[in-house]
Amino acid sequence: MGFFVRLIKKIIKMIISITTSALVNSRPSAIGSNTISVDYGNDHTFTLDNFTTETTPAYSDLEDDDLSFVYIATLPSIGELQVGGVAVSIGSEIASGDISTGNFTYVSDTSVTDETTVSFTFDIADQGSSTVSGLDDGIMTIVIAEEENEPPSSIDDNSLGLSYGDTVIFTSANFQVGYADPEGDAAYSIKVLSLPTSGELQLDGVAVNVNQEILFTEIGSNYFTYVPDTSVTTAVDYSFDFSISDEGSKEFTE
Repeated sequence: MGFFVRLIKKIIKMIISITTSALVNSRPSAIGSNTISVDYGNDHTFTLDNFTTETTPAYSDLEDDDLSFVYIATLPSIGELQVGGVAVSIGSEIASGDISTGNFTYVSDTSVTDETTVSFTFDIADQGSSTVSGLDDGIMTIVIAEEENEPPSSIDDNSLGLSYGDTVIFTSANFQVGYADPEGDAAYSIKVLSLPTSGELQLDGVAVNVNQEILFTEIGSNYFTYVPDTSVTTAVDYSFDFSISDEGSKEFTE
């Protein structure tokens, strides 16, 4: 009996198997949001930094893998995302190569002239796992500046004749010879840049100073006048310089 027990112990062997699984590459551990400013009428060409180092929080991956593609979860309500000039749709995957070569852009809608803020949401996949993070922190906000209103583009000189002792009551038309504005805005005000060497410019009976601004509504109400110096009895030319602002920009011609 003892012999058989010893024989069985020799035959029976203990086998321990150790199986190791393959290393699993993790998806990105952090993605973030970013805000980009765009001038009116301009488009924006996205960079990799826009989606990685510039976001809050910054893009992060446990294996330090670079961005593989950007997944578009939603689209901006105004303007259009494009890759190579072709509109992007929800669910599109924008490869890092398209971004790094300047093919991924936001194209503005120039029919919107006021300052506008739009956004789209995105996710990021890393090159190691090729899997998006699954996080909902990726928001790209785009602030489009309002259309800049330009000052009047031109005004011309004018001359008025008056009889001795007459007071001139200026009209709006006196100051709008050759007036033009890029947006077609109406004239808003004048700025008196110099004074005549004789006589006096007055606004509602009060002497006008250099750089004083006078509204066209005041001119239209007959408040702006030139009162001559009646001690001067010879025919003399007097002049003063002015500039004009428009209703849109409130800025003066130079």
